[in-house]
Amino acid sequence: MGERILLVDDEAALVKGLRRSLEQAGFEVEVATDGRQALERFAAGGIDLIILDLMLPEIDGLTVCREVRKTSQVPIIMLTARDEDVDRIVGLELGADDYVVKPFNPRELIARIRAVLRRVKPAGGVAVGVPVHPGRGVAVAGGTGQGSGGPAGAGAIPAGAGVPGGATAAGAGAAAGAGAGAAAGAGEAAGRRTGRPDDGADDADAEVLVRGPLRIDRARYRVTLQGRPLELTPREFDLLVVLARRPGRVFTREQLLEQVWGYDYAGDTRTVDVAVRRLRERLEPDPAHPVFVRTKWGVGYYFAEPEDIARRFGGEPAPGSGAGMP
Repeated sequence: MGERILLVDDEAALVKGLRRSLEQAGFEVEVATDGRQALERFAAGGIDLIILDLMLPEIDGLTVCREVRKTSQVPIIMLTARDEDVDRIVGLELGADDYVVKPFNPRELIARIRAVLRRVKPAGGVAVGVPVHPGRGVAVAGGTGQGSGGPAGAGAIPAGAGVPGGATAAGAGAAAGAGAGAAAGAGEAAGRRTGRPDDGADDADAEVLVRGPLRIDRARYRVTLQGRPLELTPREFDLLVVLARRPGRVFTREQLLEQVWGYDYAGDTRTVDVAVRRLRERLEPDPAHPVFVRTKWGVGYYFAEPEDIARRFGGEPAPGSGAGMP
């Protein structure tokens, strides 16, 4: 049984053709033709991904995205006929995982769908941060105790149940091996790097990355700061892993697009800026003065080195965190 997609669009011809393409690709498809129908159908549960048009009757796509994100991290790909930066930026800020401008090739959209779904499913195929529904895998929506659709108690599973560690963030696919295959000279091109010439910190490939009070469990798709679970979207989890594997190494926006988004992304580099800002809002004690995810002005972003984190939080750098390497 394929993943269940909620297709939300009021253009009958587009819906007919896209539904056929998605079903031929092995997905189950449900359709809503306005924003109100979309929210009602999503609340019933069982949706693995939403394709959401921006311009909808009743309730617009941005409002639908905002409402869904109040209770769920289910992947959302937004569609629009308006190729305007403001639409892209606002959609991503509200939590959309990707953005496609009409007209588009259905094969491109299907490739993007599969890339997003790979990121939210661990190797065992159990979705993390997507809906709970009988016979289709278990999911956890952060620490809210709710599934992707409907209130707690309506098929929802509290954090910690069903998924080891009560996963609050998804990062399958790219997260499990984030940064693998990246060019060895990426950091040097950015003008700053630490660690061995061809790798990051000693624990770069470990299942658990410890960066001061921050613990990133890649096997359980769980992030905690000083023991407190953090709820991240799949994209935010991937971005954090890529940066944290190589403390001190600067990544340009283009490199982050390639490594985190994982394919030829059609958006511009401001997409990265939006994602970093959202990550900081969830991660940093003071997002205006970030401790973990730093900016190298005019170049890109990097994860703080162990000594810098230790100075902020006190104590010695954690073993294996990259401290003391040349």
